[in-house]
Amino acid sequence: MRIDASFFRHLEAIGAAGVDSAPKQREHTEKPAVRFEAVLKEAESKISFSKHAKRRLDERGIEITENELDRLGSAIEMAQAKGIKDTLVLMDGKAFIVNTPTNTVITVLDGSSDGEPKVFSNLNGAVVL
Repeated sequence: MRIDASFFRHLEAIGAAGVDSAPKQREHTEKPAVRFEAVLKEAESKISFSKHAKRRLDERGIEITENELDRLGSAIEMAQAKGIKDTLVLMDGKAFIVNTPTNTVITVLDGSSDGEPKVFSNLNGAVVL
């Protein structure tokens, strides 16, 4: 086996360029300790609104206050504690259909919505506040 002298010159050039053989240490940045349970609880506690529910809120001019959102969150927790998957929440003249496993409001209507009788189906529980 014959090794060309140019190979050694190439290696010398690499060494002269300052290539370290030892890997550099990363700087350790201190991150605040966050418990997984706390992050999970926060993620689960947030209420989301489906596109359909957002459209209904806009079309019907229904406004929801922070206080109402807090109460809706409490109602969802009550339904979850009873094992309810799809619930009707009646609160302050408003009706919310909620999928409790995902904390998602599916649709919303208020008592003044065109005055016709309403039928809710495919639910397995209700919370009245």
